Amino acid sequence: ATGLLVAWQLPSGEVAGRLHPGFAASALCHPATYLNKVLLGAPDGRMQLWNLRSSKRVHEFEHGWRAAVTAFEQSPALDVVGVGLADGRLLLHNLKFDTTLLELRHTHGDAVRCLAFRTDGQPWLVSGAASGALHVWHLERRARLSLEPCAHEGGVASCHFLRGRPELLTAGAADNSLRMWSSDLHSGELSALRGRAGHAAPPTLVRFHDDELHVGGGPG
Repeated sequence: ATGLLVAWQLPSGEVAGRLHPGFAASALCHPATYLNKVLLGAPDGRMQLWNLRSSKRVHEFEHGWRAAVTAFEQSPALDVVGVGLADGRLLLHNLKFDTTLLELRHTHGDAVRCLAFRTDGQPWLVSGAASGALHVWHLERRARLSLEPCAHEGGVASCHFLRGRPELLTAGAADNSLRMWSSDLHSGELSALRGRAGHAAPPTLVRFHDDELHVGGGPG
């Protein structure tokens, strides 16, 4: 696949640019303050910065991660992004100087699926894994604070801290659920606050009850 990427203007829906990086991007993000720029990650570990307006590559970063790039997340610090890899590594990388500031790792090579930074002044990073686990990291201590091993069945699709707050919102990749978590300030332990879930697989039985309520039977 050529990996065509298309950017649209909102709300008009007009095409703003087309990119042909030569690979199907496995991750992308818009770095804060990088006007008209998009960061692309490749299945072979390459990382490139492109200009959406000119449709030209601005820079290819020297670091070849030797593992698929699976997640990007803008950190609270300008020029610094979180990078998640298929081999379980997660990195803080300075785009301006093309320098890796910090490297952490999931146990057993559990692939990184998503990343979330706290924005309320706490130096925490949460990483969601293909196994369904959530890892809470303290960036200044360069250590893991806590682990929630079974946050979602079938992997964590996305995770986001509410802006300026300690609550974490996550979505499952296969269990059709959204969950909200609170985090202990000292230990980093996550506690489920609330959640919403539907069937995790197609229903096998649907019936009417009292002409009002639909009752579905099936996995999940």
